[in-house]
Amino acid sequence: MADTDPWRWSVDELVAQVCHSHTLFNTAGEYTNIPPGPALEKEIRARNMTGKEFLTTIDSRALILRNEFKIPHLIQRLALWSVIGMLRERPSIHNQHNLTTSVQPPDNNITKASPALDVDACLHDRSSPHDTPNLHGAGRRRKKVELVSMEPLQRAQAGADADADVDVDEFSHLLRWHDPDVEDNIIDFAWQDDPEEEHAAEDDPELSEDSEEEPPSRTTLTVDEIVEIINERIAFYSESWRPNAGVPRGEEVVYDVDAMWDEAEASGKRQHLIQQHETDYAYYSNRLDKLCDEIVQSPGSNADKVRKQCRNLETTIELMELAGWLRDIYKLEPVESSEAESESHPSNVTAHAIPMEFIDLESPPDPPALQAENPLFSQKQPRTQIPGIPYSIEPVRNLPTSGDEPENASVLSVRRWKWQELIENLDRKRIVSKTISEMASSDRESIRTRCIHVGKHRLSREIAACVNMLQRGESKLQGVLHRDMPKVITFANLFLSWWLCRDYYKEPNASAAELEELKRCIDDGSAEIATFYDYLHTIMRTTFSEQALQHPEQPSQAEIIEISDDE
Repeated sequence: MADTDPWRWSVDELVAQVCHSHTLFNTAGEYTNIPPGPALEKEIRARNMTGKEFLTTIDSRALILRNEFKIPHLIQRLALWSVIGMLRERPSIHNQHNLTTSVQPPDNNITKASPALDVDACLHDRSSPHDTPNLHGAGRRRKKVELVSMEPLQRAQAGADADADVDVDEFSHLLRWHDPDVEDNIIDFAWQDDPEEEHAAEDDPELSEDSEEEPPSRTTLTVDEIVEIINERIAFYSESWRPNAGVPRGEEVVYDVDAMWDEAEASGKRQHLIQQHETDYAYYSNRLDKLCDEIVQSPGSNADKVRKQCRNLETTIELMELAGWLRDIYKLEPVESSEAESESHPSNVTAHAIPMEFIDLESPPDPPALQAENPLFSQKQPRTQIPGIPYSIEPVRNLPTSGDEPENASVLSVRRWKWQELIENLDRKRIVSKTISEMASSDRESIRTRCIHVGKHRLSREIAACVNMLQRGESKLQGVLHRDMPKVITFANLFLSWWLCRDYYKEPNASAAELEELKRCIDDGSAEIATFYDYLHTIMRTTFSEQALQHPEQPSQAEIIEISDDE
């Protein structure tokens, strides 16, 4: 039968408990995320690792970040780390032995080295004919006093005559005044004599008399101040993170981004890796939120102690940033055509460089303005002002992007829309599509993620809170972490572009009257936030779907191009 003390396990016992049995993982609450036993056994036996070495030499960076045990999935590495933490907390015979051997217990029988004290003999020796009891009982009282006063003298004398190896405290004779039934109250008179320290103790919550009755998480900071400190530390750790951050020199992992992406694409595992790192990122983000909530619920007494508590967030932030960085690498889309294809097919490059236009064979040549913009025309050709003469009285045909369903437009069609026309026509839907087409890909994906996963009701509350924040002239929302503020602001700015009918990202200058009107409409339910959300949710599946973004030059299925018989 294996030893129950993990500190005394041999290599075989460690392998049997960790690799061949799931009992430890089930006890630690890890029922499904169990690492593969054969691979883990191979690493343990290669290191000839005993139970003591298993619990003392492994740290979180070696196991989780550097993956020295070659466990494929991050969740499985975390499960093994939970088992190690559980085993470390178990009462260990090894640790108890170290503690008991390092501290020797006091010898309660120390007086055995002293000569035995015969009380009757002492009384008999010290008695004299004059000490016999008298009628008033004075002799009895003298004998009692002599017995009490003589006892410490005899102990001190016996201690002086004892062997030198016996350690006798010089204040041991004072133990006769100790009453074990009475609680000790130690009074420091020197401390009470100093009036300055007395006032300081009254002001210090840790030294006050009421501090024992109050919870240990008493703090002088408000919730907003605590959240601000947490956001400050999260921003610091996030901005200072780099690949291989915190890894010892010589153990850095070389990340060849191009080779990683090419290998994943060639093996067909790129989407799987995206999903895996997305799961890891969500896990660490959720764990970071829980750690922040714990700090808010049990903060330190001052700002410095709260900052010390935030040191526990560093490892989680590093792992979260690493997962997000790897996810973004594998999310990169392949390039449509290489340089070799561009040289072998120059016509394709020309076709993509020049926007598609309708050509009327009966119309006059292009005016000089169009020729100047067209790179195929030589700069040496003379520019002549030839007025365009209409040869047809047919009405102007509306482009397919001018229909009543802008949610079905392609990316190329959205790029052709002109801001001036959209603003003059107060075309809110097309303004939203145009704004998304011109924003950065990271902001667009952030909006897509929040639109899909956050939900309509919560986003509506966030928009209303942002409007109130802008109306008050503030820059932060209560209860929102610093790292989440850019996502909330980005989504709110898109709604303001919808409501104000302009690109609010380029002109974030809503007046007080506009914000007041918007707030009033939000309160009475006429701000059409639900309509905005439904349209945004639709175009993220049509115009700005992942497939459409990979081929932005292709028209959508709903766009119908009518070609006349003459053409």
